[in-house]
Amino acid sequence: MAFPSLTGSTPITLEAGWEQARQIAATLKTQAQTMLSGAQGAGVSAQTILSYSAYLDFANTTLQTIGAIPGIAAYAQAQIGSSTENIASDFNAMVAAIQNTISWLRTNFPHDGSGNLLCVQFAASGGQQVYTTFTSAQLSTFVPVLQALLATID
Repeated sequence: MAFPSLTGSTPITLEAGWEQARQIAATLKTQAQTMLSGAQGAGVSAQTILSYSAYLDFANTTLQTIGAIPGIAAYAQAQIGSSTENIASDFNAMVAAIQNTISWLRTNFPHDGSGNLLCVQFAASGGQQVYTTFTSAQLSTFVPVLQALLATID
């Protein structure tokens, strides 16, 4: 028998799921704050946005798996020790905000009629790729999406 990794066939424990969800939430918050700062400031490179989108997809998939662990909502509720906080509702709101952010990116990222992304070109002097940098004006409608995501994470 092999050692049970987090990605193996052995179910994730309640404790591990809770800790992983909290770590993902912390990373989501940090990345969203960084994206928001760029979107309101000097802009954000397409490469950064694409990496962020990939992380959002990972987070969404992983949180869906964690949310399906039997008893996780009651376990998480007990961990926060608050009878007024509804952790399941908070979790669902965060996941919905992640999905909304992914949806916004898929809809608004520049692409052609076939869905090919329009964000990179060859440098004038060689074979290096240069990613487009989106300005704060171009990202102005992304700002409220990021703020909505951030509002779901403590």
